Order: sequence, then structure tokens, then C-alpha cells
Amino acid sequence: MNQKRDLFGRVLYDYWEKGDKSATLFFIENKKKKFPVEISRYFRSYEDLSNLEKKAINLSRGSILDVGCATGYHVPALIERGEVDAIDISELAIKIAKENGIDNCFVGDIFKYTPGKKYDTITLFENNIGLAGTVSKTKRLIKTLRKLLKEDGQIICEIVRTRTVDTWAVLLTPLWNGKMGKSFKWLHFSVNFLSKMCIKYGLEMEVLDENEISGNVWSLIRLTNTFLSS
Repeated sequence: MNQKRDLFGRVLYDYWEKGDKSATLFFIENKKKKFPVEISRYFRSYEDLSNLEKKAINLSRGSILDVGCATGYHVPALIERGEVDAIDISELAIKIAKENGIDNCFVGDIFKYTPGKKYDTITLFENNIGLAGTVSKTKRLIKTLRKLLKEDGQIICEIVRTRTVDTWAVLLTPLWNGKMGKSFKWLHFSVNFLSKMCIKYGLEMEVLDENEISGNVWSLIRLTNTFLSS
């Protein structure tokens, strides 16, 4: 993966390898608003996780797939709950996980992921359920995740909702040390919209908990199969 495409991974790796905290990572939203991202959050231990993250981990069971694992910082706690596979598209983020002794993290694209098995639990932390970026690709993501579930499996995810509309997409461009990375879309949606979409694809949604963080409402969601996987 080239440096522009994986600028986020480069920032993480410099932080990990060199302890480089001199430059701040920003995301530019829709080519206008710029906001900082705290890199240290991708190196947190279990004690530093949010209450929703801890609850998601404690509800995980059996064979577990963590999608968008970044540096693998959720994985040590997930291993206490079952056998874990974790994937992320960033080669450098996975390199950090490996160097940190987390061997069950792999470079992988969820849309191309073919593990040859199904999972009891699939986790998507920190709004990773929005990684597809558009409604059509999110539908494809939901179908992909359901096919990776065992018949009694569960998907546990966090979503952040700050508006009353059903969906809204943002274009995010990473900026670090004067360098711009590749822009990508991220999708946000309401609880009702996600519920209706999941029902169509054979998943029932349950809101497990909610927290307000910095003015945004975060919801912990569980999706379970309502009919046999195809």
C-alpha cells in the first residue's frame, strides 16, 4: 500500500517506532472542517477503553472476528473471550500489532475476506460499521458480515449519531506533517435506518447501551441472525 493511501498507518507507525508525537494528525471533513485525532487512542489498554467498548468485549464469545482492528488494541481483551481473528487494510497498522506480539492480526479487506469458516461474534468498534462509505456499499457490507456469521452468531458494533436524518456521508482526508493522504468516505446513520436495513438482510437489531461523548450519542448495537445463512 503506497504512503498516500496509508498515511494513517504511517502516522501510527511513527508514533509506535519513534515515539513521534511532534505532529498532530488531522482529518479534513468534506474539504472544509479540520479536526485533530488523538493517536494515543489506538494504543490504549483495556482499562482505558470506553464503557461501551468494554461492554462489547465482554459480550463477545466463541470464534471472534474484529473488523478494522488498527493496531489490534482491542484484541488482547477479546482473546480472553474466545479465539480471535482481526483484520485491517493498513499494512503498517498490522505491522505494529505483530511487533507488539499480537500475532492474530492480518492485513485484509472485509469485502474480499475468505477465512473458510464462520464466526460466533463479529466486532466493529468505533463506528467501523460505517467504513463502506455509502448506503449501497453498506448494504453489501451487511450481507458480507451476515455470511460470515454462524446461525446463532452476533455482530456487535458501535455507531455514533449526531443528527436526526437517516444517513449522512462525510469525505475524510487525513493530513499529517504537511502531507495529505487519500480521501475516503464514511457513512453515519440513525438507529432506525440501520434497523430497517438489517431486517431486510436477515438481521435483527438490539440497542444494548448508549453513552453521550463530547456531545455525540454513541449506541452499542447487537445484530443477530433471523434466518439461516445463505
